Amino acid sequence: PIASLTVLIRGCFRMRRVAFCLLAALLSSCGGGGGDGGSAPPIQVTPPAPEPPVTPPAPPPPATLASISYVHDVGAQTGGPVLAGDGNLYFPSNLSRNSCRTPYDMGCGSILRRTPAGDVSIVYDFGQNAGDGYLPFGLIIGHDGALYGMTQGGPFHGGTIFRLGLDGQYKVLHRFGETERGVYDPSALVAARDGNFYGVSYHGGTNDCPQIPRNAPSCGTAFRMTAQGEVTIISNFGAGVGDGITPNSLMQASDGNLYGTTGNGGSADNCGTLFRLSPAGTRTNLKIFCQSREDASAPQYAPIQASDGALYGVTASGGGGNCGWQYGCGTVYRMTLAGDFSVLYAFAPENRQDGDGPNGRIQGRDGLLYGTTTSGGAHGSSSAGSIYRMTLAGKKTILHSFGPIGNNNPSRPMGMIQLADGSFMGVNDWGRNGYGTIFSMTLK
Repeated sequence: PIASLTVLIRGCFRMRRVAFCLLAALLSSCGGGGGDGGSAPPIQVTPPAPEPPVTPPAPPPPATLASISYVHDVGAQTGGPVLAGDGNLYFPSNLSRNSCRTPYDMGCGSILRRTPAGDVSIVYDFGQNAGDGYLPFGLIIGHDGALYGMTQGGPFHGGTIFRLGLDGQYKVLHRFGETERGVYDPSALVAARDGNFYGVSYHGGTNDCPQIPRNAPSCGTAFRMTAQGEVTIISNFGAGVGDGITPNSLMQASDGNLYGTTGNGGSADNCGTLFRLSPAGTRTNLKIFCQSREDASAPQYAPIQASDGALYGVTASGGGGNCGWQYGCGTVYRMTLAGDFSVLYAFAPENRQDGDGPNGRIQGRDGLLYGTTTSGGAHGSSSAGSIYRMTLAGKKTILHSFGPIGNNNPSRPMGMIQLADGSFMGVNDWGRNGYGTIFSMTLK
C-alpha cells in the first residue's frame, strides 16, 4: 500500500493535479475502495451558492462625430438659412407680432437676422401691409444681393413673391392670381444667369390632373420672372400620360438649363419625375421614379450640382429599406447631365437608426455631401432625424442623431449651410419650449 501510494503521488505531481490526487490517495489508503475495512460513508459535497445576477451596464450614448450646440430658440422654421453679403444669416420663420387668418392658426411670419455675434432680430414682420402674404419660405440671394422669397396667401390667395433689402426695405414683386388665372402655391426661386428668376407653382396651369380633383386646372407650372416682377408661364405640367405634376423647385446647372423634380405624376403609382427645362420653356422628362420598390420615389427638392459635374438629389421614399414605409425609406441619387441615373444610397437598409426621410443636402468645402433626415437616427425615433456625410461614391456616415423625442429635445432638422470657418448652421423644425431651434455644428 505504501508503494502504491508513493507511485500515485508522483503521478499527481507530473499531472499538476496535486490537491485532487492527494485526496484520492488518502481515500484509497483508508479503505474507501473496498476490502476488509468496509465501505466508507459517502462524502456530502455542498454545491456553491449561485452568484447574484449581474445588471448589464447602461448602453453608451450614440457615437457622434460632430459637436452640436443650440444657439437660439425661434418660431417654427419655414425654411433653411441663407448667408448674405453682409455676413449675417437670414431665416424665414412663423414668428410674428402680427396675426393673420392662416389655415394653421399662426402668426403671419417674419424674416430673422442672426449676426456672427449671435444676436437675433426681426428684419421684416409680415402682415403689416394689405398686400402681404404670410408664412414666408424659400429665401435666396438675388443678383443685387437682396433677399427674395415667397409666401402663402396674399390678396388673391395664390401666394406672393417679395424682395427684402438687407436694410429692411420690403416690396411685393408679384401676387399670384392677379394676372395668371388659377396659378397658385409658388415654390422656391432660382436667380438664373440671364438676370431673370425662374420658379414653379405647385398648382395651376392649363392642364387638368385626375390625381388632384379640383374645379380648376391643377397640375402646376414653370414660370420666368423679371427683376421688376413680371411673370410669364413657360411650361404647363400634366401635359399627358407619364408627365409629372405638382413641381417642387428648380436649379440651374453648368449647361445653362434648369433641372427640377415633381412630387407626383410620372408612373402609374404617382411617384414623381425629374426633368430638364430650358430658359425658353422646352421641358424634357429625364427620369420617372419608382419603377420598383428599390428605385427612388417621391422627390421633394431640385438636385444640386456637385464638383464632378453630376447632379445629386434626395427622395423622401424609395430604395427599399426597413422603416415601415411602403416604398422604402428614402434615397440619394446621382444623375449626369446626359441623363444617366443611379441610386447612390438607400436609407435604413436594416432599421431606422440609419435615418430615413432625407431632405436638405449641400456639398461641403471638402467635396463631400452633407445632408439631414427628418426621421430615424441612432435613437430610432420617428420625427427625430439625423445629420449625415457622404462621399460622391455613396459611402455614408452619421455625424449626429437628434432626439430622443420628448423632453423638449430639438429634432426634425430642415437643412443647413456651411460657414466660412468650416462650421455648419441649420434649423430644427421642433425645438425646446415648443419652438424651432437654430443649431450650430462643428466637426470633431
